[in-house]
Amino acid sequence: MERVDEVVEHHPDACRRYGMLLQGEDLAPLRHQVIEIPPITPVVIEHRLHRLVCPCCSTSTCATLPADVEATRYGPKLSALAGLLGSAYPLSFSKTQVLLDQLLGVEISCGTIATIRRDLSTALEQPMKQVIAFARQQPVVARCQLRSRLTHANCYLSS
Repeated sequence: MERVDEVVEHHPDACRRYGMLLQGEDLAPLRHQVIEIPPITPVVIEHRLHRLVCPCCSTSTCATLPADVEATRYGPKLSALAGLLGSAYPLSFSKTQVLLDQLLGVEISCGTIATIRRDLSTALEQPMKQVIAFARQQPVVARCQLRSRLTHANCYLSS
């Protein structure tokens, strides 16, 4: 790979034949790359909603969550991943639960995964209807220019 995040130089200490100490730089060293996934850890943000009492009337008032903070326990990225694992990579609720626990250290119930997927489905229902309606109005359904191995001609799919 061309993108390298860290380079570790290794120089031989001594000649492998005579044992003489070696010094210098190799202008074209052999390259050995190891690709690794960085540690994946969830970010937990705690929002503390303080309840204060009015000194005039003794009414207790609690702060509310800002509009951009999810009211559920799981944020939009984790919810999107739970939805993706159930659609593009059709994992069951229990397999999704195990994967999120083992890969991310996120403990989540199958019921919560079901709720997340239902909420995503509900949120995407209307936009999907619009996309489907738009696609049905188009003269070309799909256009994939492929080269046929037998005829060496371009093939097109259309309505």
